[in-house]
Amino acid sequence: MHKSHQKSKKQLLRRACSISRDSLSAEEQKNKSDLISDIFIDIFGLQSTKCFFVYVDYRSEVQTNKIIDFILQQGGIVCVPAVVSQRAKMVAVQIKSPAIDLAPGFKGILEPLPELLHHCIVDAENIDVAVIPGIAFDKNGGRIGYGGGYYDRFLQNDAPQALRVGLAYKLQMISTIPMESHDIFMDYIICEFSAFRTQ
Repeated sequence: MHKSHQKSKKQLLRRACSISRDSLSAEEQKNKSDLISDIFIDIFGLQSTKCFFVYVDYRSEVQTNKIIDFILQQGGIVCVPAVVSQRAKMVAVQIKSPAIDLAPGFKGILEPLPELLHHCIVDAENIDVAVIPGIAFDKNGGRIGYGGGYYDRFLQNDAPQALRVGLAYKLQMISTIPMESHDIFMDYIICEFSAFRTQ
């Protein structure tokens, strides 16, 4: 009973937070994303030669193009998620140029070109920092994703050593996320005007 209650509570939060995130205008999304990216760069800029796993934003998610461009300019490694849907699995694929290397894939989300899946998959054990999207977060590092479990499985099974950074607009922060046993906590949450280092 407890488990189904958690699930239904998550569904309600998912819906409510999606609606409020989607209500931001394109200009608000861009301005807030720039502020979040600047804080990320302030914190992780000196480490930018490391290997970063960064989601490619979709719809109203916090935009990551500024972060990706910065890391590439500093000579760091950027890999992005690609979903292998027949295996319900996510892999990390290195890109050198977002404009050239990405095209719409799973659910219309920009993903690495299919040919990159053959020779540019990065060993997930080499990822230093993983930048993760979500619908809602709390200050303890709790996260509600989209319900598919792709990021949770990837972080737990493939890249347990990666520092996990969630990006969120302030309106996505809620007091407490109902976490389940398979859910992964973030190490950092970065919003427009603050960064939370979680326990």
